Amino acid sequence: MHRIAALAAVLAGCTFTTNEAGPTPDGGHGGPTGTGPGSGSDSPVTRGCHVSDPSLALCFDFEEPQLAPSLKDGSLRGHDATTANVHPMARATEQAAAVAVATGSQIYIPPSADLSSFTTLTLEAWVRPDVVGTGAWAINHQPQYGLSYDGQTAICQIGNQTAAIAFRTAAGTWTHVGCIYDGDQIKLFVNGSAVACNDGPGNIDSRSWSTYLGPQLTGGIDNARVYDDDLDALEICDHAGATSCQTSCPQ
Repeated sequence: MHRIAALAAVLAGCTFTTNEAGPTPDGGHGGPTGTGPGSGSDSPVTRGCHVSDPSLALCFDFEEPQLAPSLKDGSLRGHDATTANVHPMARATEQAAAVAVATGSQIYIPPSADLSSFTTLTLEAWVRPDVVGTGAWAINHQPQYGLSYDGQTAICQIGNQTAAIAFRTAAGTWTHVGCIYDGDQIKLFVNGSAVACNDGPGNIDSRSWSTYLGPQLTGGIDNARVYDDDLDALEICDHAGATSCQTSCPQ
């Protein structure tokens, strides 16, 4: 597993600091279609995925009343997860998943060819590190791809290449991270804006691998999604609940 520490040299001159409040959650078509904890409504929470997109290969929006011992994949691909020590928590008007390293939390999706074979890819998730600097991943499908945020560093890994940036928030802060790989370039997003870019990988392992959500994370995770297509950057902005975003690579 790739470690945050291995990227220290890459990040030495690269910083991006946000206010700790962050944007409002899921402001556009990526927003909730039902209600959840903290909404002030007695309506049931939404099942499945808050977005409808034919390129969705995996979607866990964590709206089920019980998050263990299993979860249904909200995409149409049927990649259900086996879970342990995962509990509901609130994220604004939605329900999210609380995980902790100390209790052995796990969200595991078995190997599948259609999660391991791609030419373009988009990853996104909301992450709330309650313990920062742990090298936590939102989505980990090593060695092919991964999306990481631990309160200090954001990373998108595609094959043997990464786009990464130092991005510091206080413990307990919800942050939206995303990544688009268009077959040539990796573009990393934080709270809807492009913050780092890099060339695509020289090689991508073609074997089928398992997927884990939230490994090494103590805190919360929500709306963890994998698309086998490169979304428009404005869609990432929309899903982050931001009203104005930088969509081009920073200079």
